[in-house]
Amino acid sequence: MALSPKQDRLNRALDEQLSAAELLAFQSLLEDEPDDAAMFERLRRVDDLFRQPQMVAPAPDFAAKVMVRIAAEEHLAYAPRRRPRLFIWGLVIPVLLVLPVVLFLSLTVFPALTQPGAMTALLAGLVRVLGTITGAAGALLRGLSDLVASAPVGPLMVLTVIPMLMVWAWTVWYFQTQNRPQTVIVPVQFVGSGS
Repeated sequence: MALSPKQDRLNRALDEQLSAAELLAFQSLLEDEPDDAAMFERLRRVDDLFRQPQMVAPAPDFAAKVMVRIAAEEHLAYAPRRRPRLFIWGLVIPVLLVLPVVLFLSLTVFPALTQPGAMTALLAGLVRVLGTITGAAGALLRGLSDLVASAPVGPLMVLTVIPMLMVWAWTVWYFQTQNRPQTVIVPVQFVGSGS
């Protein structure tokens, strides 16, 4: 792609390739056109940045530190993982959760179970609860049967479309969490002046 004469003149001015007459004409153009003068100034600053020596350099021992960390991570990858604290908490937490239940049962329910009248009342209550649950389940199944006979679209939606939407939503969530970029922090050391 060919450059316009103005762009060519800007590039040659940045590279300091203008003759004395062209330089005078270019400076008068910049005085007449403030937008061109601002653009030339921005381009000159960018050009100065590229002509300076490197401003950012890694720390002198950066490579050595990276190699030490890589060696440590390789060693840890093959080392057996011991997590004694997690093992201890894995024992303590269930004990702390079960202990109050055992105490409650030993102080209230177990003494009542040794009495025949209490046992009869407990079994009668259990039979009533089971009868209520089976009655409710039967009513629910009869209602569902009537619903399927009168409008089969409702159960179809519940049994097919909604689970498919749930699987789709889970899939989207899973792949969004898997492709998140990892943040890497690299320490840098500034060299030279930025003027």
